[in-house]
Amino acid sequence: MGNELTGSLTGTGAKMKAEIGTGVVVFRGAFKAEVPFKEIVAEARGTLLILSTRGHVVQLAGGAKAASMAAKIRAG
Repeated sequence: MGNELTGSLTGTGAKMKAEIGTGVVVFRGAFKAEVPFKEIVAEARGTLLILSTRGHVVQLAGGAKAASMAAKIRAG
């Protein structure tokens, strides 16, 4: 599908995975959902990709591509 990233659910520290595809992000772990880009607030903080949706905040290791992935999600 797309890029799979690992990280954690803010507040609980629970391990998470997120796969960024075409128009959706599939979350796996403590929070499981397939969420369209339009329902996600995305930002990059250095190498972290921060995704907020449906009352959850997930921090993912995006590396050097964190900013471009956030821009892709924001562009919808």
